[in-house]
Amino acid sequence: MKRSRLLGVLMLLAAGAGVVQTLRASGPFEPLSTPGRLELAGKTRKLAAPISSNGVSPRLVQLLVREGESVQRGQLLARFDSGAALQAERQVLQNRSDHLRRQAGRLEEELERFRPLVLAGALARAELHQREQQLVDLQADREATRQAILRTAADLDSSALRAPIDGKVLRLYARVGERPGVMNVLELGSSDELEAIAEVDANDLARIRLGQTARISSLSGAFPGSLAARVRQVNPADRAPTDGVVEVRLELAPADARRVRQLVGLRTITRFAS
Repeated sequence: MKRSRLLGVLMLLAAGAGVVQTLRASGPFEPLSTPGRLELAGKTRKLAAPISSNGVSPRLVQLLVREGESVQRGQLLARFDSGAALQAERQVLQNRSDHLRRQAGRLEEELERFRPLVLAGALARAELHQREQQLVDLQADREATRQAILRTAADLDSSALRAPIDGKVLRLYARVGERPGVMNVLELGSSDELEAIAEVDANDLARIRLGQTARISSLSGAFPGSLAARVRQVNPADRAPTDGVVEVRLELAPADARRVRQLVGLRTITRFAS
């Protein structure tokens, strides 16, 4: 019985030695290579079209930027067809406001003349009260018109899309003639610095570590050679897989980042060091 047990142990040891020998013979793992892309390292902002109070989106009539173009805060990016109607509405309201202001001015002048007459008994006090009530009504009408002008001005401002930050146009989502609705018109990046994104299969995450070096090359040959990079972040942070693919963010060497700064969105291959 003891002899059979000893024989079994010896067979297991021999099998284990064979597996180890096989692994050694096969050599180390092949370096991990994954698809990816170049992106701006800063935050991004997606800009949408305005939506009116009745839920209707205006039509895009002019797009003033291209993908990859740098923009400054406040720069005009796009216009919508609601602009012309809102300008006309604001002009009508402004004309009304001017008319009411002139009416109120004339009425105030009348009241200045009537008050001494009432005190002298030459004019009934009821006539004065009637004019005073007319002035109160005019002032209320002027205030309502002023509020309407402010609302129209805000809507008019929304009919032209402006850059909220200094940055670069990453993507255009809408085309001239379309009603974007709740969809975005374009996406802005807040930085000119590029980083590399590697799309790593969740099963390969054990082979990725922070600070790990890598080389980035272009799928299309958009730049010669390769770029030096280092793993900066794994998304999601807890390394939980999302649809089987996890985004690994790599910081590019400064000199390499400068030479590809115009290639936002370029598809790449990332080769991680072992």
